Amino acid sequence: MVQLHIPVTSLHPSLASAFLALAVHQVFRTHETYSVVVHCILLVVPPTLVFSTTISVLVDPPSVPWTLVLCYGTYLLTLIASVVLYRVSPAHPLASYPGPFWCRISKLWLATVAATGKQSRWFAALHDKYGDVVRVGPNELSIRDTSLVARCMGPSGIPKGPNFIGGRLSAADIPLVGIQDVGEHMRRRRPWARGLSTSALKAYQPLISKRTQQLVNRLEGQPGTIRFERWFDWFSYDLMTDMAFGGDSNQLQDGDTDNFRKMLEDGVVIGAFFSHVPHIAVWMGLIASAVAPLDALTKYGASRATRRLAQDSKRQDLFHFLNNEDLPDKAPPPASELVLDAMLVIVAGSDTVASALTSLFFCLLANPRTYAALQEEVDRYYPRGEDAHTATHHRDMPYLHAVIQETLRLFPPLPTGSGRQVPHDSNDFNAGTMMLPPGTQVYFSPWVLHRDPRNFSFHTEFWPERWLVASGHISLDGNTPGLPAPFQSCSQSDAKSEFKHNDAAFLAFSHGPMSCVGKGFAMQEMKTVVCALMQRFRFQLKEGWDPREFEASYLEYFVSSRPALPVTLTPRW
Repeated sequence: MVQLHIPVTSLHPSLASAFLALAVHQVFRTHETYSVVVHCILLVVPPTLVFSTTISVLVDPPSVPWTLVLCYGTYLLTLIASVVLYRVSPAHPLASYPGPFWCRISKLWLATVAATGKQSRWFAALHDKYGDVVRVGPNELSIRDTSLVARCMGPSGIPKGPNFIGGRLSAADIPLVGIQDVGEHMRRRRPWARGLSTSALKAYQPLISKRTQQLVNRLEGQPGTIRFERWFDWFSYDLMTDMAFGGDSNQLQDGDTDNFRKMLEDGVVIGAFFSHVPHIAVWMGLIASAVAPLDALTKYGASRATRRLAQDSKRQDLFHFLNNEDLPDKAPPPASELVLDAMLVIVAGSDTVASALTSLFFCLLANPRTYAALQEEVDRYYPRGEDAHTATHHRDMPYLHAVIQETLRLFPPLPTGSGRQVPHDSNDFNAGTMMLPPGTQVYFSPWVLHRDPRNFSFHTEFWPERWLVASGHISLDGNTPGLPAPFQSCSQSDAKSEFKHNDAAFLAFSHGPMSCVGKGFAMQEMKTVVCALMQRFRFQLKEGWDPREFEASYLEYFVSSRPALPVTLTPRW
């Protein structure tokens, strides 16, 4: 039997390496860093010091290779073991929260789920199994308790988490929606708020009207069945370039000649996975092939920003405000910020609205009663001959607003939302009914909250009237249109007592000072499109197409995808 001779002196470097590994674990645990240089120092320098100190006193040269393996092996194995044991131990501050065992060990589990595009549905299944607070990662919680929304996401709430660091494979140049520093976030948000104010929205209405008219004209020449989601992609992208960059796009006429959709799709799956493992993502960012899809988007945003900045500064588009052109005495922001703003408006300004419009028409066409009710309201305010490309009557159309709200409830464009993280250098965050330790990241998934029966009666049904009941436009009784069967046999008092509608659970545009700054523009855009299309056309789903395919194909990579929506349209006159 071969015996391996281990010098007695080798016990000392192994103990030293193990001790340093335990110490470094505490550094990683209490200090958040996404610097590759710092990672290298913490992972390489301690065992190197032990090794160099040990070999300087070795008298047996053959033991040098063994000492090298021992120092580095002991260090890394001890570090990994310490991390894993701490995360699964009762000593971890989140140990009391239930959840899948493997999620306690590593976020790779959650990252893998995110890459499938079904993260929010996975969250919903976990909540059904474990309760209102579920541990979905070593330091991550998904929360279904709406009483915590205002406290965690309100003015004194929790800052953004590091998801966008992972999504961009870099800790530098983070867009507005991912900025963790609250003060910096508010500074960067101010020009967006000016550019999407009430007065600015009035100036954008002619742009919405022009593109909506073009959409109607193009659809008039489309015989047979169309892929509705593609037309919404092209429309929303063209309108976004008009509103943000002063024009220079015509996808409604030419299609996606810039190949933008492929660039976006190539980048979102990568971003979805690495958004949950930012410490690994910054290392992947050093690999050219890994960052190529994201680099393509960055270059695309840079080209858009550059072309716009070369134009007349008096054009009242969104970049007029982002570049501080409305404030002559204020210096323009750095070019790098404008590139990030360009990327954000390209994705957030077109992708989310295209998703919402696709979902809205799916819901209408899958629910003929609702379709007929909305058609009646559109015809009342925009009859034949009335210009439906204006916002003149939008305020007088509560059912249109209810249909949009109900669509966003069932199919929020950002189904999971963005995580919030208690800063590592802060104290425990008092969320009201629970204390969140530093470094804890929390999720309030709109998909989960919107489909919780405690928040909305008949949570899986498309029933826009719920919003009219909640706002007082109609009463809840046996004559309420579309009343679900269980309510039809109830008395009015019983129906009211059983009716559930929790506005605090509706997070389609997020909540608080970091909520969607473009909500007003998005609603204005959607209402104009719906009125114009329904005034001119009659729609129906392609014969033989199974509506169940829509939700089955509804995936999310931060922003939701657009499943195929085959529709047959015919002019109404």
